[in-house]
Amino acid sequence: MSKVVVVGGGGYVGCVLVEELLALGFSVRVVDRMFYGREPARGFLDRVELVDADMRDFDESHVADARRSSIWVDSPTTPPRSSTQRPIMS
Repeated sequence: MSKVVVVGGGGYVGCVLVEELLALGFSVRVVDRMFYGREPARGFLDRVELVDADMRDFDESHVADARRSSIWVDSPTTPPRSSTQRPIMS
């Protein structure tokens, strides 16, 4: 079974992504500060390894054992402040 680390797996997009990865048979480690609480992730918390941490204060020990044997996924989110202050114009 392949291992996947999902940064931001407790947010809206991350929760959907984690559920899909679990359904596909991946072993999942979620790194999230759980800002919105554990309720959004209640459907899978018993099936993942949760690292309750803020990635802004990244500590290598949170992921050291997973670094070589995992696929890394950063939940695709943009902080609202940066998207309104510096909008991308196409």
